[in-house]
Amino acid sequence: MFLRRAAGRPRWLADGCFSWAENESFSVGLFVFRRRRLELRLRGRGEPKEEVGKILKKRDVISAVEALLVHGSVYAPVEKDDHFVFEEIERASDLRLEAAQTVHSAKGAFFPSKDPLVRFDLSSGDWEELPPAAPRFLFGLHPCDTWAMKAFDCWMRDGIPDDRYLRRREHGVIIAVQCLKKCNEDSFCGSMGTYRIFEADVRLTPMNNGYFVEFETEKAREVEEAWREILLEATVEEERELEEMKSGMEDAFSGAEVDLERLPDDMKASFYAPWWRDMGKRCLDCGQCVAVCPTCTCFAMIDECNVSLTECERSRRWDGCMFHSFAEVAGPHNFRSDRCARIRHRMNRKGQWLNRRFGVPFCVGCGRCVTACPVGISPLKVFKRAQGGTADV
Repeated sequence: MFLRRAAGRPRWLADGCFSWAENESFSVGLFVFRRRRLELRLRGRGEPKEEVGKILKKRDVISAVEALLVHGSVYAPVEKDDHFVFEEIERASDLRLEAAQTVHSAKGAFFPSKDPLVRFDLSSGDWEELPPAAPRFLFGLHPCDTWAMKAFDCWMRDGIPDDRYLRRREHGVIIAVQCLKKCNEDSFCGSMGTYRIFEADVRLTPMNNGYFVEFETEKAREVEEAWREILLEATVEEERELEEMKSGMEDAFSGAEVDLERLPDDMKASFYAPWWRDMGKRCLDCGQCVAVCPTCTCFAMIDECNVSLTECERSRRWDGCMFHSFAEVAGPHNFRSDRCARIRHRMNRKGQWLNRRFGVPFCVGCGRCVTACPVGISPLKVFKRAQGGTADV
């Protein structure tokens, strides 16, 4: 869905992206907006229902996951080789809800790094579509990843909708956990305005002895029913503690370093700035940034045959605009043959083009790319430089 723009306030479309409505006051800008309850039906998301405050005690978290496993697969943060990753869990005890941040986001649950599509029998000419495996519960998403999920939704519904992604997405139930502080020194969600949960079926807010649970949609009813014997009614004191936690969260994420309203225009104005060349010289062309980014959508189609050349499988695999071969065409020609052009293209997709098109940030400030980059290239530094900063990028 393209962004239809006029003076005024962004209005939600049926798919959850923005259009602009006349004669409605709006005080901030493109995607920095006063938060309000979304009273609409997002495709596949279910009708919002009245929130009921419940408490999930820390001692009952494992039991809560076990209850979900009875109803379907659960993807959640787990520990793997001294890192946290987001993947399907086999045992509830594998859950690491306290994980500061996973190396990869939850994107892979709905958009796998390798997704087999079709299998061919080359001898007979027969073929069969391989149905997508659909995860049921995504447990433990951070706020920035809920924003990334919305950006991904907008892209996958635009033009010709991506049926495989949407089938998985509509089947999944999102259980998000509110962050009360930055995950690490590389995170800059406060500057991107993505530190609050954007939308989820179930919201968990950490408290001293557990989590305040809010059920947001019809899809959350399955979770509410599964947890019926586990949850406790929130007391007045716990409701008060929740407000204190939220107030402290706002303080923790204050001091934004980017003017989000001006960012798309500033990125456009700096497109030919000489400092892009300096950044291109630093980039190692390794592609780590696109591998961990929660909003990167690019993929390649790969055909693989067996040794006897009797069977073949076509799969979709993650690709990325930072690779030299990505923009190669017949000729041979390459539209972005040097690293400067590639990194400028990537940063403008995150900070300008897709923001204008869909009205949601395509850089959510998670900082995964900064952590993964061997030379420490940061979108935050790029955005600040585009807005007149003098620090090296």
